[in-house]
Amino acid sequence: MRGKHLLIVLDNCEHLIDAAAALAEGLLAAAPGLRLLATSREPLHLPGERLWAVPTLDLPAHAAPESVRQAGAARLFIARAAAASPGFAQDGLGEADAAAIAAICRRLDGLPLALELAASRVRGLGVRELAARLDDRFDLLTTRNRRAPTGHQTLRAVIDWSWDLLEPAEQIVLRRLAVHADGCTLAAAEAVCADERVPAAEVVDVLARLVDRSLVAVGFPDGRPRYRLLESVADYSREKLAEAAETDDLRLRARGPRSLR
Repeated sequence: MRGKHLLIVLDNCEHLIDAAAALAEGLLAAAPGLRLLATSREPLHLPGERLWAVPTLDLPAHAAPESVRQAGAARLFIARAAAASPGFAQDGLGEADAAAIAAICRRLDGLPLALELAASRVRGLGVRELAARLDDRFDLLTTRNRRAPTGHQTLRAVIDWSWDLLEPAEQIVLRRLAVHADGCTLAAAEAVCADERVPAAEVVDVLARLVDRSLVAVGFPDGRPRYRLLESVADYSREKLAEAAETDDLRLRARGPRSLR
């Protein structure tokens, strides 16, 4: 490859991140004309790496039919629902169905795979009943597509994949963040997540790794970081919190001084 100008794509690197980074580093050192495009749930952390975040699909601004039809998340859901349910009307979208679709898109955070799984249930449930049952999303959002990869057949399997790649400290912090329903400050995250297994001084580094893995979203509404979980990740993390028998204790911690929240 040394004398050639090539583009190499490395797809789904997250489960082999160290090996993928070593391969990329070796190739780039040996072949100056080479360019790499890596897809991964976390960066390779190599010199010269440029990150391109893939956002979730845009959500309906309002529940009105016209607003719903313009949103990327709703367009995907409607197209997949029409393919799975021949009687589903794409064009004649009524106000009640539009409101249900908007709610589905918001509760699934515009995640394409979650929307496709949800759309596959429209034939049996309709959009209004589907929206009403999303509290049970992990049992509800499955596919009967025999050719779908195992990790894409249920919403739970998708998040299981990411969870299993985490280090123990990352799993602890992620599940404990779920006690904050509307996100939290760094101080609140440290107060809730830290213990003898994850010292307070290490929480910020663990949070940074979870942000890198796209499991925690961070914003800066007042110039300071505020962390939140997508709704599906939060639901999953609350299950893990219950399995660890930490729910009650963490809720008490989360009710600390308002200044921390």
